[in-house]
Amino acid sequence: MPSRKGPKGHGKGTRPARNGRQGSKFALFSYSVAAAAWMVLIFSLSNISHIEQPAGLGGIQDVDKPEHMGQYFVLAALIFMALREHGLINVPRWARTDGPRTAAFLAFIISTVYAFTDELHQAWVPERTMDPVDLLMDAIGSILAPLLLMVLLAMRRQDDVG
Repeated sequence: MPSRKGPKGHGKGTRPARNGRQGSKFALFSYSVAAAAWMVLIFSLSNISHIEQPAGLGGIQDVDKPEHMGQYFVLAALIFMALREHGLINVPRWARTDGPRTAAFLAFIISTVYAFTDELHQAWVPERTMDPVDLLMDAIGSILAPLLLMVLLAMRRQDDVG
């Protein structure tokens, strides 16, 4: 009878990554829950009819654009990390997200699609509108986070090797 252990004696549920790191089901769960909670927060904020500008901004136009970028930067980062952990645990071959490029691409797509649905939702909220510029800023935040994380992870791998 073949052993239920993975390659090189690793227990069921984990598999070694290329750099020897094992994925963690707890980390996958944590990042996934954090991403879902962040999505709920974004939806809740989008459901508010009128959001007052903080005092001292003096009516600066488009002050919300960096906020949009920041919200989706965080969302994409959480999704990227969840997908990265997903690729590091023992899952069927068809469900793996091996490699940071795949995780980055999927994080960007998932975050941007969520941004689109959020903007669409705002079309039905009183005093809110669907704004293509907001969607663009959301998409920029959604791509910057995975790219930055890929660079930071590559730098960390170089430090571990060197």
